[in-house]
Amino acid sequence: MKRIVWSSMLMLLIFAVLIGCERRRAEEPFDAVRVQLGWTHQAQWAGFYAADKNGYYAEEKIAVELLPRSSPTTNTIALVMDGAAEFGTTNAIALIREHSHGHSPTAIAAIYRRDPWVLMTLPGSGIERPQDFPGHTINTMNPVGNGLVFRAMMKKLGLDPGSVRQVETGLDLMPFYLTEVDIWTGFLTNEVLSAREQGYRVNVILPDYYGIHRYGMVL
Repeated sequence: MKRIVWSSMLMLLIFAVLIGCERRRAEEPFDAVRVQLGWTHQAQWAGFYAADKNGYYAEEKIAVELLPRSSPTTNTIALVMDGAAEFGTTNAIALIREHSHGHSPTAIAAIYRRDPWVLMTLPGSGIERPQDFPGHTINTMNPVGNGLVFRAMMKKLGLDPGSVRQVETGLDLMPFYLTEVDIWTGFLTNEVLSAREQGYRVNVILPDYYGIHRYGMVL
């Protein structure tokens, strides 16, 4: 009988300690973490949204704030290096470029194995592959970002990047829909979906298919 009593008391004590630990853990403040996204809120960051919605961050006592990129020219790596965010997303080219400039950002994960950056054309344009690009127009690209990928693809195929004229545009795809611009660059997770939602059937050309491989999103 004494053994049963002592065993019961011991179990109650352990139970009380566990409840106390859980209560203290529940009362612990969350760590605030800012993540600088590489663009505006869109499907590209679906993994982050899903983790938040399913409570994975909360389980680790983390309060995550996802910060959209303010403009296409905003250097997300610099924001992290300057302390404006604890984490950021970028592509592998930008990361390598920062290291070449003497900076030392650390890549901790490659989220996209295949780069979602693509070039798209309308079916009636007759442009279905990079060999069809010369003599046509394309929306303006960042010369040290996606423009670098474009030039690498063209040169790998023996084509002159300068044979395609870049046209200054905004983010609105209307010039593309109106055929004022023949080739439009964007992401499979954004512009391609937007065009299809508007009822446009588009040809999608991935540089990855032509031997230009890079990690599309690095944390």
